[in-house]
Amino acid sequence: MPWLCSLVAGMAGLGINQFGLPIFGGTELIFGGWLPLLVTYAFGGLPGTLAAVIAFGLTPLSWGHPWGLLCFGLEPLFVGWLTPLLRGRLRASAAYWLCVGIPLVAVGIFALSDFPFPSNWAIVLKYPANSLLMIMLAVPVYHSPWGRRWLGTISNEPALPLQRVLFQRFGVIVALSIAVLAIVVGRDFDQTLRRVAEAALTRDAKEAARDIANDLGAHQRALALAVRQTGANAAPEEIAQRLETVRREFGGFLTLLAADAHGEIIAAAPATSATGEPIANRGVFIADRAYFREPMASGRPFMSEVFQGRGFGGDLIVAVSEPVLDARGQPTLLLEGSLKLNALLDIKPPPGYLRGRSLLLLDRTGRAVAGNGVLVHPALTDLTGDPVVQAGQRAGEAAYTVDLASAAHGRERYVVAHAIVPGCGWQVYLTEPIWSTQRLIAAYYLATFVAAGIAVGLALVLARITAADVTGPLNRLVTSIQALARQETAAPFPLEISSASRELAELGLAAHEAALLLSRANRELAISLHEQSKTHQQLRQVLLHLDDKVRQRTEQLEEARQQAESANRAKSEFIASTSHELRTPLNVILGMSEVLLERTLGELNPRQHESVAAIEESGRHLLALINDILDLSKIEAGKLELDIQETDVRGTCEASLRFVRNAAQRKQHTLEFACPADLPPIAADSRRLKQILVNLLSNAVKFTPDGGRVRFEVVPHTAPAEVHFRVSDTGIGITPEQQARLFQPFQQIDGALNRRHGGTGLGLVLARRMAELHGGRITLESAAGQGSCFSVILPMRAAERPAPRAPALASSPAYAAPAGTHVLIAEDNDTNVLIYQRSPIFAACRFTLARNGEEAIAAALADRPDLILMDVQMPGMDGLTATRRLRADPRTADIPIITVTALAMLEDRTRCLEAGATSYLSKPVNLRELARHVAEALIRPVKP
Repeated sequence: MPWLCSLVAGMAGLGINQFGLPIFGGTELIFGGWLPLLVTYAFGGLPGTLAAVIAFGLTPLSWGHPWGLLCFGLEPLFVGWLTPLLRGRLRASAAYWLCVGIPLVAVGIFALSDFPFPSNWAIVLKYPANSLLMIMLAVPVYHSPWGRRWLGTISNEPALPLQRVLFQRFGVIVALSIAVLAIVVGRDFDQTLRRVAEAALTRDAKEAARDIANDLGAHQRALALAVRQTGANAAPEEIAQRLETVRREFGGFLTLLAADAHGEIIAAAPATSATGEPIANRGVFIADRAYFREPMASGRPFMSEVFQGRGFGGDLIVAVSEPVLDARGQPTLLLEGSLKLNALLDIKPPPGYLRGRSLLLLDRTGRAVAGNGVLVHPALTDLTGDPVVQAGQRAGEAAYTVDLASAAHGRERYVVAHAIVPGCGWQVYLTEPIWSTQRLIAAYYLATFVAAGIAVGLALVLARITAADVTGPLNRLVTSIQALARQETAAPFPLEISSASRELAELGLAAHEAALLLSRANRELAISLHEQSKTHQQLRQVLLHLDDKVRQRTEQLEEARQQAESANRAKSEFIASTSHELRTPLNVILGMSEVLLERTLGELNPRQHESVAAIEESGRHLLALINDILDLSKIEAGKLELDIQETDVRGTCEASLRFVRNAAQRKQHTLEFACPADLPPIAADSRRLKQILVNLLSNAVKFTPDGGRVRFEVVPHTAPAEVHFRVSDTGIGITPEQQARLFQPFQQIDGALNRRHGGTGLGLVLARRMAELHGGRITLESAAGQGSCFSVILPMRAAERPAPRAPALASSPAYAAPAGTHVLIAEDNDTNVLIYQRSPIFAACRFTLARNGEEAIAAALADRPDLILMDVQMPGMDGLTATRRLRADPRTADIPIITVTALAMLEDRTRCLEAGATSYLSKPVNLRELARHVAEALIRPVKP
C-alpha cells in the first residue's frame, strides 16, 4: 500500500508540475509537491522520497538545473526523520530548509551554476516559499477524513484535539488565502510592469534611432544647401568660405572638402591639417575614394560606410558627399563632409535618455559604431555573431531579454529594445537592467510577506481563544459522559453562559438529564441481557448446525459444477476429435471425386460420371452435417462470431433459392418468391443469413409432398423497423406436441424408426440460434396436415459500407500452377498426396514429399521449393512447429506455406496463421478453394 500510494502520488504530482505559475521574472511556482509530502506524513520518508523523485523528475530539464529535484527529493527524507524528534511536521520542514535546503540551493545557484541577477536570488528564495505553500495544502488534506480514508491512516494516528484542529485550520485558511491572493496579484503586477517597461524601452530605442537619423539628415541637408549655393564655376576661395560657414554651424562635421572632376582637392575646411599644412591645392587626389566615385558617376548624393579617420585623431567617420552639376547636368565639382560620429551622438540627447541604460549603435554591416555601459565594444568590431544582435534579429521590433556581464553583479539580466535608423539602415540597441522594474515586484512580495505574517498571527491568536471557549465546556461534557460509561452517577453540568455559548450550555444540561435516564435504563438492560444470553446460546447452536448443512450443500454443488465442466470439455474434445477423424477420409473421398469429375485421369462414361457425382454429393452432405455439428458447438461455447456487413436482401434470398431449386424441381414443387424492389440493404452476416434461409427452404421442400407449393416472401415493417422472411408450404404440418421439441438439438418431428424423412435435427436449431445472434427471432405457425409458415424476423439496421475488397486472384478450378513449380508436400497420408499429384492445379509441377516436420525442414533447406503444402498433424514434429522454424530461418522465411488440416475449429485457423502460415484450408479440400489459395500464394510476396 505505501509504495502504491507513492507511485500514484508521484505520477499525479508529475502531471500537476507541468503547469507552473510564473511569479517573478519567469521564476515559477509548481503545485505538485504537496502529494509527496502527504505520502511522507502517512507512510514515512522513503515512500515520500520516491514520490518526490517521480513528481520532480522533469524539473532538471524544464528549469535547467538539478537543484530543485535534489532539494525537493531530500525534503521528505529529512521530514520523515525529523518529525518524531521535533514533534511536529512544520518544525521538521522549517529545520530542513534552514539547515539543509536553503544552503544547498544557495551553493548550487551561486557557486556551481551561472544564473544572472536577479534570477539567482529569485530561484534561491522560491524553493522554501514553494515548500511552505505545499505544506499548507498537505497538512489540512492529511487531517481531513477523506484524506485519511484514501491513505488508509485512520488507525495509524489518533485524531487531533479540537483546540489544535481549530488552531491549525484558522492559520492555514488565512495563510493560504493570502498566499493565493498575493501570487495571483503579484503575477499580474509583474507581467504588467514588464510590459510597460518593455514598451517604454522600445519607444526610447525608436526615438534614439529617429534622433540619429535627424542629425544625419540635418548635416546632409546642410551640405546639399552648400551645393545649391555653389555654382559650377565658383572660385576655390568662395567654396572654402562656404565650407567653413557650414562647419561652424554644424559641429558634427570633422572636415569638409571640395574636389574637381579629376578628384583633386581644391578647397577644405579647416584649411590646414593637424600638422598645420594646407589641405587644398597640394595635388592631393581623392578619386580613388568611394565617396568620390559613386556620386560623380551617378550624379546623386552619397553616404559612405563607417571608417576610421587618419588625419584628425583616428575618430570614427562617415562621409557624405554631394555633386555640383553644370548646365548640362554633368558633375563638375564634389563637396564632401566627414561626420565625426561621437560628436554626432552627443548632440542634444533627450532628458534622462541614457539614465541607467546602455546604448549600442551598429552600421549597416553590423560593426560597432558607438556604445556605453554594458554595450561597450571596440570600434568597428563585427558584432553580427553577438548574442544581443542575434536575439534582436529573431525578435524583430519586440523587446527581449539577454544575460550580460555586469560590474555590479557579475552576470545580470537585461531587457533589450532594437530599432533601425531610418534612411541609412544603422541599428540601435537600447538595454535596461530587468532589476530596475522587478525591484518593485520584490518590494511587493516583501510587504505581502510582512502583512501575511501579521494577519496569520492575529488569526492564530483568535483561533486559540475560540478553541479555548469551545473545548472547555466540551471537555466537561466528555468527563460527564465518561462517568456515565463507568456506571457512576453523573455530576451536575455547570451552566457557564459567560464562557460558553448558549447551545453548549443547553447541550450539557440535556446530557446530564439523559445520563440520569440512562443510569436507570442500564439496570433494566442488564437484566434483559442476562435473559437474552441464554436465547443467543441456543440460536448459536442452531446456526452452527445450519452452517454445516450449507457447507455440505456447497461442496456438493461445487462437485456437480466440476463434473459439468469436465463433461463439457469432454464433449468439445469429442466433437473436435470426431470432426478431425471424419474430415480425413472425407478429404480423400471429395478430393478423388473432384479429380475424377475434372477428367484429370481420363474421360468417364455417363454411368461412371453419375456414380462419381453421387459419391461427391453424399460426401458434401456428410460434410454439411459435420459443419452443422461444429456450428452448434461454437454457438453453445459462445465462440461463433458474425461478420456483420451491408447485405443485399434480394440477392441473398435469390442465392438461397438456387440451393433448393433442383430439389424442388425433382419433386415438381411450385416455387414462389416475392420481395420489394426498393428494399434497402440491412446489417447482417450474409453467409449466416443464407444458411438460415437455406435450412428453412430445404425443410419446406423436404416435408412437402410431390406437386406441392413453397412460397418465399420478404415483408418489411416500419414499427418496429424489422424485415420478415416468411417460408410457407403446403406440407404435412406440425402438431403442437411436435412444435414443443422442434427447436431442440437432434430432435425431429417424426422420430420413429420408420421415419420417411432424413436429417440430424440440427437445421432449425442452428437457424434459431443464428437469428438470435443477429438480434432477431424465428416464429412458427402450423397445424397438422395444413402446412407450415416459418418467419425469420431481423432488425432492419443500416451498416457502414465496407471498404471495397480486392478481387480474388483465381477462382476457377482451371487454374494451374506455372510449369516447373517446385511444390513440397508435407503429408503422412499417401492418398492425400495422390490427390495433390493428380489435381489439375499441379499438373506441370515438380514434387518433393515429406512425412513429418523434420523431413519438411530438411527438404526445404536442401532444395528450396516455390510452395509448401503443410499438414498439421503428422508423426514426430507437427506442421505448426515446422512452420515456425521455417519462418525463423532467413533462408526459408519467405516461402509460401498453405496449411491443410482436418482441424476445423476457429482457434485452429488462428493457431495456423499465428505460426506463420500464408493461408489456411480445412479438410476436405475443395479444388476451387485450393486453386485460389495457390494462386494468391504464388503471386503475392510473403513478408518474412
